[in-house]
Amino acid sequence: MINAISVKDRLKKQAIEDGKTMQDKLVTLVIGILQRLRSWKVILAREN
Repeated sequence: MINAISVKDRLKKQAIEDGKTMQDKLVTLVIGILQRLRSWKVILAREN
């Protein structure tokens, strides 16, 4: 029974870590998109 509990706890911990990793990737992606949009806005403003 101890093994089953420790496996469950390890899986839960791994799922939490994976979730944080995915969240970090999403935040990085959004920041990258916002930076690109800002640079395009500057380029478009220069053209007009």
